[in-house]
Amino acid sequence: MKTKRIALVTGATSGIGRAYAICFAKKGYDLIITGRRMDKLNILAHELREACGICVRTIKAELSDDQDTGKLIKSIENHNNIFVLINNAGFGSGVEFSKNNLEDHMRMLQVHVVVSVKLVYAVLPQMISRKEGTIINVSSLGAYMPAPGSSMYSATKLFLKSFTESLYMEVHQHGIRVQCICPGFTHTEFHERRTAGKVLKAGNLMWMDADMVVKKSIQSLNHNSIICVPGILNKMLVWVALLIPRRLYYYIMAKSGNIKPVPGLYDRIKQLVEKAVPFLFTTHADQV
Repeated sequence: MKTKRIALVTGATSGIGRAYAICFAKKGYDLIITGRRMDKLNILAHELREACGICVRTIKAELSDDQDTGKLIKSIENHNNIFVLINNAGFGSGVEFSKNNLEDHMRMLQVHVVVSVKLVYAVLPQMISRKEGTIINVSSLGAYMPAPGSSMYSATKLFLKSFTESLYMEVHQHGIRVQCICPGFTHTEFHERRTAGKVLKAGNLMWMDADMVVKKSIQSLNHNSIICVPGILNKMLVWVALLIPRRLYYYIMAKSGNIKPVPGLYDRIKQLVEKAVPFLFTTHADQV
């Protein structure tokens, strides 16, 4: 009997990670899903087993902890049929670098960078051996748009982007597909936590559902796109951020710190877009 393919998704309890898990379950993959909240993981696993008839293994993992990361790597080593790796686990802070604890900075570096590298390193040998596999690293618009309050976040997400591009050049000849997805405003618990449960008034066109982000990711993957920036407005944001003089960019970002409730990256994205393309924030646009 042919062994079923496995997709490994980190941070699958909600948002984009959950959407990836559902997507690959519908494609018939067995799953290994990780997260910190076993109640949500178990509910998702039960739903997918019932709906898709697949096997789902749940692993409670705090990926800033070396011991938990070691357990996950051991799980990879015990399976030779992991065809998909989604490095999705992550978090934000919205706190200026000097005002946050060093421990929090190092925890972000561990989860976003170190763990992603370790998991890719663990899964690559079997993918290279069979000449097939998919690796998706979930980055952010922050990779293109550094901002006050996001020094570590933007830096770690930029690492993922550069790492993915270099990795693609090394492994694509082995039949391995590699993608870095850079979503912007997405309806997830991530943004709810960063904004104290309040929705930023960025206009309906600025927001995407996690399911749509994943759909765009898979479409881009099937077109062999290495970097995926989902959504027309997000692409415009990247375009504006890359084209305007850096001094002007720094000025806009520094001056936009009065946006509430959290002085972080996504508040400043809103400010930048409003200045660059104000017609998108009219009443008519909000009703589209």
